Amino acid sequence: MKNHSGNQEPGGRPEESWNYSGNYVAALLEDCIRMLTYATDKGIRISKQDSQNVAAAGQAFARGKWTGDVESDLYTTKSKLAEAIKPVTTETLAPGALHCARRSTRFYFKATLVIAAILLPLSMVVFASAKLTSSSKALIEANDIMAVSLYNELEDHRDKIINKKQELIAASSSSAPPSSASSASAARVGKTAKDAGFKRIPVCMEPSDADGATAMNVGATTCSVSEASLTNGVTEPGMDADDKLADTPSALLIKAALQDFARNNRSLYAQTRWLSWLNLAHFRNVYASPWMLDQTTLRENLELSLPILTNPNRLKKQDVSMNDEKMKPEHAIDDGLQKLAVYQDIRAMAQDAGRTSDILWAAITTYVLPVLYAVLGSLAFILRDLSEQSVSKTFHPTHGRFVNRVRLVVAVIVGTVIGLFDNFWHDSVVSASPLAIAFIGGYAANTFFAFLDTNSFLDKRSGKRASNGSAR
Repeated sequence: MKNHSGNQEPGGRPEESWNYSGNYVAALLEDCIRMLTYATDKGIRISKQDSQNVAAAGQAFARGKWTGDVESDLYTTKSKLAEAIKPVTTETLAPGALHCARRSTRFYFKATLVIAAILLPLSMVVFASAKLTSSSKALIEANDIMAVSLYNELEDHRDKIINKKQELIAASSSSAPPSSASSASAARVGKTAKDAGFKRIPVCMEPSDADGATAMNVGATTCSVSEASLTNGVTEPGMDADDKLADTPSALLIKAALQDFARNNRSLYAQTRWLSWLNLAHFRNVYASPWMLDQTTLRENLELSLPILTNPNRLKKQDVSMNDEKMKPEHAIDDGLQKLAVYQDIRAMAQDAGRTSDILWAAITTYVLPVLYAVLGSLAFILRDLSEQSVSKTFHPTHGRFVNRVRLVVAVIVGTVIGLFDNFWHDSVVSASPLAIAFIGGYAANTFFAFLDTNSFLDKRSGKRASNGSAR
């Protein structure tokens, strides 16, 4: 080393043997070697002088002959190499960059699977609930219309049965008027048969004994039994009036309407049970109707009694304790009236389940699903971007993680507010569901916000004000 006078100090090293390399020189040289290697691998044209500068710098560093000129030439070469390999940088070519990209890809892939596992069943439930609610409302609307006309038709049919019954009674009285003695004898025999538990009295033999012994013997004989309707085993005229009117054109129309009405009842009941299950709520019997508590009564109230418009009590095995009033033919419409009453219970349950479904799933569809779909769209973009960056070696470990996290936060914001712009989307873009828009907003966040900027209400108002000002 020379002193102020320019002479060499005693014991000092000559200036030619000084080594100017510092701690940063090794990193500088590694960056240049890494960029030069990448450029040659990708076929990027590099000048010979730049290659020589890197080689000379490596040789000087290895031999301890680092000088300021070598370092200056190396910085110039690094600038040229960085310009040649853009958008690849020294950070993206770092040894740990590719490993960090693979780790980020695995993390976001797992996150995508989790979001998809939540979205798929949730979307299916929302879709099924919406379809069930829509179908239930359609069934209620159809049955409401049918119920009014069906009630009036059933009551008209009851009047027709009563009139027919009176005609048959009048015709029977005029054709074969019974004597007072035979009437009294028939009454006694009927009472005896009822006490004895006999179901029918054959009409081919006439009871003659007052104590009913002959009637008991006749019960074991074989002869034709009257097919007329019976009341507790006693034949009465006009009791088959419902049978005679069961196949008239008006009755056939009522039968068809009853079948449609009962089928709608069964469908509405089944859909209401499914809807209650999808709502994560217990099946609610609004009116606490007892017929729903037992499978036997449930079937009796949902299925029509056959044959339709015929008093079913006369076709069952007769019970001596059965009330005579229930055996009358005008009660043939009772089964149809029962279906109308059952419909009121089912309708109340269906409307209750429908309201619950509308509130619950509407809130989920408006505020939860858009967020999830926006996050899913953001994850799709991140995975696609990570794949491209891994191939092109442009993934920046620090900057990439930060950008991806910000994109997820932006996706949550987009999904949260997407439901508030429902009318805005229909007025501004092609008709699409808010969930589709949420996915697109999460995938292309920059485009989404650019769209908001160009179509925002403030821009429109400022544009209108500017146009009004220019017009003035």
